[in-house]
Amino acid sequence: MVTRERTPQVVHFQLLLRNAGGEVPPAAEAATTASVVRYRPDPAAAPAVIAWLAKQGVTAHDAGFAVAASAAGSTFARLFGQPPAAPRVPDDLAPWVTAIEPSPKPEFFR
Repeated sequence: MVTRERTPQVVHFQLLLRNAGGEVPPAAEAATTASVVRYRPDPAAAPAVIAWLAKQGVTAHDAGFAVAASAAGSTFARLFGQPPAAPRVPDDLAPWVTAIEPSPKPEFFR
């Protein structure tokens, strides 16, 4: 009997970073140089989030206003909850993260 190893499902997602001032940008506000500066995340946020994720076995990198990450499906479920429920932000990340969203597939793979 031949057995095949299953490759674990990989989940790709983004953690949206809280801005340094704590303000929520209005949905209708156009992006300008002033608004980008006003809503920029705290410079310490991405490194702190990436370090926490790395300790949990998650691959992550700074993507400006978010942290782009990927993890095995089981790791994602343990840290953020089981889909299809909305992922929850763990208390350890709440000072820096406002939401967790799935990453869209790159156009090449659609």
